[in-house]
Amino acid sequence: MSTPPTGRTITNRARVAAPAGAVFGLLADPVRKPEWNDQLLRVEPLGPAPLQAGSRFRARFAGPVGEMLISYDEVSAPLSWRTHGVSDRLEVRLSGAIAETADGCAVTLVTSLLPKGWLRLAGPAVAATMRRAWDRHLEVIRQRLEAAAPAS
Repeated sequence: MSTPPTGRTITNRARVAAPAGAVFGLLADPVRKPEWNDQLLRVEPLGPAPLQAGSRFRARFAGPVGEMLISYDEVSAPLSWRTHGVSDRLEVRLSGAIAETADGCAVTLVTSLLPKGWLRLAGPAVAATMRRAWDRHLEVIRQRLEAAAPAS
């Protein structure tokens, strides 16, 4: 994935003691994102289910991002997906990968950010905020899925 010259790319990783399908279902499906992302106020599917390449969603985020159109470029459930989102103030490209491990799975998210307009001036801060947000989101996802896992 190429990043525009004025953009920023961040990588977040997490280990989750849950099956890849459960992680993918919670993490990749935009309709479920409000369960773990408190900045996502609303998600509206713009086509029929299931989630697949070409799926599109209208999302409303708190703060300066506002409304964003999110498109799924690739979906290989339950192991990977690529999306891009565009709003008036920010373009985001996300690649997600889930690798099965002996005790669950490893998640890697690569997020490329291209702030627009006045938000471009805050590019480093936008990237730092997004990195922290993804760390929080992944921790919430880990806790939810591990709490829901049957006791062994």
